[in-house]
Amino acid sequence: MELLIFRYTEYEKLYNCSYDINSIPVEQRIHHADGFMMIGLSALFVAIYIPTLIVMWKYISKIAYQLMFIIGFVDAIMLIFSMIPCGIISLTGVVFCSYPKSFYTTGCLIAGLWVFSTEMSVVLTLYRCLELAKLVTTASSNRSTALAADWFFKEKRFLIWISISSLHSILTTLFGTPLVYSPIFGTYAPNPHAGYIEDIDQRFNSQHSKLYTIALLSVGIGFFVAFVYLMISLRKVNSNGASPQVLAAEKKSLVQAVIITSCFAINIIYWNVVFSGTTVPRIATFIGMIISICAHGLPGLLYVCMNKTVSDSVLKLLRIKTKSTTTVPILKKLDP
Repeated sequence: MELLIFRYTEYEKLYNCSYDINSIPVEQRIHHADGFMMIGLSALFVAIYIPTLIVMWKYISKIAYQLMFIIGFVDAIMLIFSMIPCGIISLTGVVFCSYPKSFYTTGCLIAGLWVFSTEMSVVLTLYRCLELAKLVTTASSNRSTALAADWFFKEKRFLIWISISSLHSILTTLFGTPLVYSPIFGTYAPNPHAGYIEDIDQRFNSQHSKLYTIALLSVGIGFFVAFVYLMISLRKVNSNGASPQVLAAEKKSLVQAVIITSCFAINIIYWNVVFSGTTVPRIATFIGMIISICAHGLPGLLYVCMNKTVSDSVLKLLRIKTKSTTTVPILKKLDP
């Protein structure tokens, strides 16, 4: 963003539109399958997020719900102002040089929002991991992990992590490389002229972005391994006299963690390819965009389907009656 505001001469060198956009006919830039997929899938997830966010606000006093609400709100914003417009772009065939300053400004904001959403997902995953570890270590009389969880998220300390993510997001928006959607390739790209001018000198590819996505991928894999280990440990702790309901709850938690973490990791791999500027087959970018949309939309769907507190409250909000169930106590109540 700072190039456009403070260094316009440099902006003109990188983002000038000295070529004819119609050298690639508009018919070749329009892709209906991409457009309808992105609009339809994004609209579906936004429709799920609306009642979910309303419900989560009622439980905002809990740290887990504060993090879930923030992530859900940002993901909904990403779907509305990023993915749905991408669908419209695919249906109309407009490119960066059709509206250069609008594309540039939006691309900067999207890059910043993506950083914030991704890092807040890491914070929430860390919170869940530590809470699950507390449950295991409390049962085994090991207080070290419980103390670590309390230290990271005691009282309002989690606001520190939100502040760090917010600062990184702002810096990315101001000084990072904007992400520009190309209907030609059906994906975001750091090179706004993709399809017209090759970025031979790698002027738009940031080494920082590549290292950042690799670090995030490592974190995602680490969380996946940690969740599996903790769920196995918890199963051993509950093995003596554990009820089927408890085991079913554990299975739901594991499935939820595996799905979200896997989507997170695959999405990071996709964005690592995007940031590298590597040209991939169009079917791969189509699948990549589906995964990217799901990475932002699936958490809301999982909250509704696998979080009893949220699902019951959403059904109540929508005036849908549910069968009453019996709550089964476990070792210690874990924040949903």
